[in-house]
Amino acid sequence: MIYDEALTEQSARQLRQALINAGFNDARVEVESNSPKEKKINVAYRLYPGAPHVISSVAYEVEDPALEEMVFADSVSWPVKAGGQLDRNILDNQRALIAERMRNNGYFAFTKEFINFFADTVAGSKEVDLTMVIHNPKHKADDDAAKTPLMQMPRHRRYVYNKVTVVTDFSPGNDANGFDFAGRDTVNCRGIEILYGKDRYLTPKNIAEQCYIIP
Repeated sequence: MIYDEALTEQSARQLRQALINAGFNDARVEVESNSPKEKKINVAYRLYPGAPHVISSVAYEVEDPALEEMVFADSVSWPVKAGGQLDRNILDNQRALIAERMRNNGYFAFTKEFINFFADTVAGSKEVDLTMVIHNPKHKADDDAAKTPLMQMPRHRRYVYNKVTVVTDFSPGNDANGFDFAGRDTVNCRGIEILYGKDRYLTPKNIAEQCYIIP
């Protein structure tokens, strides 16, 4: 590989950023290079992480109180805890866990981008007070947030199944563009609409018992 000073310095910056992400905010990376042989160069990276920043306390703010029960239902399993190292990868893991739980409970448009951590530090101290905030959706650009009553502020919407239809003899290759839903024998069982073709190889009860998506 051809030696490139710019890439060497870029690697040093990336190593330092990795240390910062792991909680070593005062980390240093030094680069040493020498050329013992003609057309050969040795490069050494020396990492000085220093003492890590540690989480002193964790507070929580949820802009929509209606989400609190859902959000905190499994908080005992959250990886971010007081006494732990300020590792940005762990913070991001917790954001992803909460977002996944929300999506699995009807908030399918919820992403981890609605969750932020804010760190409060004191100069010279390695202790950090964290606050995790779960935001509501933002107003559109043409909305005037200052004039919007609290009850009309945008909130995360929870979605439910409106209608569930099971087609027993659907063939993606043959029916994708012209399937006749209206011409099928229709049976309703436990709120599930079942469209039969020529053969009833499954009873409505069998289908309903195996369908875990209920309107």
